[in-house]
Amino acid sequence: MGLGLVEYGSSSSSEGEEAEEVEVVKRRKVEMRESVAEGGEMEVAMVKKQVKEETVVAKPKRKLPPLPEIFQSKLPNDDPSQHQGRRRTSPFTEGVYPTHIYLSLPIDPPLLRLLREIHSHALSRIPGLHALFESASERAGEDGEERELHVSLSRPLYLRPFQREEFFRGVREIASQHPPLTLTLPHLVPLTNDSLTRAFLSLRIAAGHPALASLVSSLDAASGPVRRARQETYYYPPVFHASVSWALLEGSGEAEPGGKNEKEEGKETAEKEARRMREVAEELQEVFGERLEEVVGREGVRVGRVWVKSGRDVRGFVLEGRGRAGG
Repeated sequence: MGLGLVEYGSSSSSEGEEAEEVEVVKRRKVEMRESVAEGGEMEVAMVKKQVKEETVVAKPKRKLPPLPEIFQSKLPNDDPSQHQGRRRTSPFTEGVYPTHIYLSLPIDPPLLRLLREIHSHALSRIPGLHALFESASERAGEDGEERELHVSLSRPLYLRPFQREEFFRGVREIASQHPPLTLTLPHLVPLTNDSLTRAFLSLRIAAGHPALASLVSSLDAASGPVRRARQETYYYPPVFHASVSWALLEGSGEAEPGGKNEKEEGKETAEKEARRMREVAEELQEVFGERLEEVVGREGVRVGRVWVKSGRDVRGFVLEGRGRAGG
């Protein structure tokens, strides 16, 4: 559908409209005229012409309507209060695309019911816990009901526009060389991010870990897409997991007079909260371990694609290497 043109008001005056300002401007025109004076000398005479009065109508200034939304700048909103307290690990830079390589694990009804029970139990101990499994997949249909868990295969990456297509091609090439995967996730574990600002309750990969390590090794190789784009490689040693919930690990930010500085106290507070998450994870494993084994720990989850999200562009690449599914 084409964009409608913005209608601007007519320039003609109408009844009740504000009176137009009228200026009378007097302009004196001066003409340079050459003449020949007596004695043959040239002289320049300034001849003044008559004063002419001209009427100039100054039209009243009108405020133009705003541009359509499509033309307005849409910078990201970095206010933590609008993002459940989360802060960017890297500041927004125009022309840089946050990029992430991951696996998508579909959440079937039995797993969804179990994850909701686990989250509800954990929420009674950690009130600020947020579920990651309730959001619909970015590739969901119109009903928006499809849900998924993510297994990260890269750190947060930041690509320039000219790097993106080559990066996509590199991931596609790697995916074509590796067979599909079968993963089991029977254990709940606590994890934290690098900056120690968030803690995660995660399902750790058991069966399938060696195959994942091989896949990441190919992505991070000298000839692989990550290093060719001059990005940081994955964590070592890798801990492959699918996070199901998260909570902020904010320090108090208040230092007592004569005590430790604010940064040290904040770090200690965050570490204390991270220990509490570990305690809760151990309790949850005792309560739900057997059911996790039944749902995602025996037959496992089959994965047939590697996904890349760069900005708003999400693409999947088939794992089509020969051999049985990696386990």
